[in-house]
This record gives sequence, C-alpha cells and structure tokens, in this order.
Amino acid sequence: MARIRSHIFLFSLGMILLFATACRTSTDKTAAMISPSAELTPVDVVQLQLSALKEHGPSNERISQVFEFASPANKSATGPLERFATLFDGALYSGMINHQRAEILPAYVENNLAVVPVALIADDGTEWKYLFVLSRQQEEPYEDMWMTDAVQLESQPPQQLPPAAPQRII
Repeated sequence: MARIRSHIFLFSLGMILLFATACRTSTDKTAAMISPSAELTPVDVVQLQLSALKEHGPSNERISQVFEFASPANKSATGPLERFATLFDGALYSGMINHQRAEILPAYVENNLAVVPVALIADDGTEWKYLFVLSRQQEEPYEDMWMTDAVQLESQPPQQLPPAAPQRII
C-alpha cells in the first residue's frame, strides 16, 4: 500500500510539474493554454488557476486560462470571457491578480464535489481566504473532468470590504 501511495504521489508531483512547465512554455511570450482533462485532480485545477492569476499581465490572456476551467454552469452565469474578467476588477477578487503567494490547504473531496481552501497573500500584502468549489462534470464534452463552479470568500482583510459585501461566483 505504501508503495502504491508513493507511486501516486510521484505521479501527482510529476503532473503538477508538467502543468507548471506548460504554463510557462511559450513560443510568442504567451503561455500555452491548458485544457480540462480527466487526469487533473481538483487541487491541480485550482493550482493552474492560481498560477494563471499570479502571472497576470495587461491583457486577459491569463484570465482566459482561469475561464477555461470554469464549469459550463459557471460560464453560463459569468461569461463570456470579457464579462468574467470584470469580476477581477472588483474588491472581492482583485487581490488574486498578481498575488504574492497562495497556499492550497487540504481539500475536501467526496464523490463528484470538491472544496479546496486557499489562503492567498495579495500583491498589497493583505491575506484572503477563499473556498474553490469544484464538481466532476457528468456530461460531454467535459465528462469526468473537475471544473470550478464557484469561488467563495471565506474571510477577508478587516478594512478591505464592508461587512455585508455580497459574494460573487466566479
């Protein structure tokens, strides 16, 4: 059993390194777009989305990577891409853009639902805590692929937002 866990760990580590490299691979200064895949875990999906937001440039090319992993229901509610990108202009999600670092905390996964907590340090040094809510898709063309249904604010810096600020789904 320990040997199997070791192989799974090494495979997962290799996949994360592969995807991190793919995010940085470029032929014309833009990172290669990674598409949803049944091989990606919920944590892999969140890692890819956070990596894209950390290295966000002046255009929406990196946000399009985040949008690529939004579930069909999420895209229906927040899309198209141009509208989705405006979510990151607001107070709830602007700290994700060019953040200093993000820590993915232990995920909760049961059946076709996953909740992945993230502690994020924004570019200005404030700490944010988010819950990425993902589901394993049941229909083609995304069957068996983990995609993000929502990102909910778990806690916020005390003076960053008014206490009753509404949460948005991204």
